[in-house]
Amino acid sequence: MIFSGLAYDPSSETDAWCGGANVRIKQWEFSGNLQNMIDSFNINTNLWSASYIYKRLKGLNNRTLSAGITLLFLALWHGLHSGYYTTFFLEFLMLNFERSLSGIGKQVSPYLGKFGGSIIGVIYIMLVLPHCFLPFGLLTWDKYWPVIKGSYGMPYGFFFDLAICYKGYTE
Repeated sequence: MIFSGLAYDPSSETDAWCGGANVRIKQWEFSGNLQNMIDSFNINTNLWSASYIYKRLKGLNNRTLSAGITLLFLALWHGLHSGYYTTFFLEFLMLNFERSLSGIGKQVSPYLGKFGGSIIGVIYIMLVLPHCFLPFGLLTWDKYWPVIKGSYGMPYGFFFDLAICYKGYTE
């Protein structure tokens, strides 16, 4: 981030490179799952939403519903463009998918080792995450739908089908 200039803060009178202060850059770059990426980016907002929304929904006794409501709030916080809601919906599906696979990952990790599991996770993130962020950047349906349609909506179909078919996918 520093080399690209994204961390530069032009508002200070002296050169300041604190624009990446709300990001754990190493964790972001080498994350093997979506939860680690979320934990490493926009840290203050994530901590706030975890404390003031997610944890206050404990009375629902359903982590999946609490996470869904929290992500819906974050989408609303960003604005009314459909791209925000599409992005946070796919994030919701991906997080539940990863949560359901965590038990399987613990069983497989002795065979792959920590390094092997990390490589698979990084490849997974590199292949799927751009599809997740695409609507966030393009914002409107008429801009992001042709791109999703061009890739046959693979990530959306995959995670949505799992949500419907896999019993352990939701609480």
